[in-house]
Amino acid sequence: AATVLSASRSQLIVQPPLASNPDGALVPLGVSLAVSADQSGDTSAPLSAAFRYTNTLTPQITAVNDTDGSAGGGTVLQIDGTGLAPTYGLPVVTIGGAACVVSSSSATAIACTTGPHPPSAPLAVMAYVAGKGYAADAGAH
Repeated sequence: AATVLSASRSQLIVQPPLASNPDGALVPLGVSLAVSADQSGDTSAPLSAAFRYTNTLTPQITAVNDTDGSAGGGTVLQIDGTGLAPTYGLPVVTIGGAACVVSSSSATAIACTTGPHPPSAPLAVMAYVAGKGYAADAGAH
């Protein structure tokens, strides 16, 4: 199921569920969302429009250039992909939930410096690209 990040009367922001593709990379699963326009709360009202989540409109991570780094942080990563230029500001990147400080970004690459985190097995690289959504990859250690 998708995780609701925020909701208001005019906007719903969700993080789609992730699954491993054949290469082991985490990718968003397709999510369908139907919204009733009936003000009475009757969810059986017919829809005049619906929304369909489309992977091709969502940022994608295709490669992480350095898959091993120190638990003390300080490793500079280049994250390659598509749709990585945010509508505003810089993308927000985390590795296993720890911040990776972004120094630059373009439509096809993000550069960031890892922060300290406990040593572990491979950790998911997540990038939130404002106005476009989340991209994920299971490439960092």
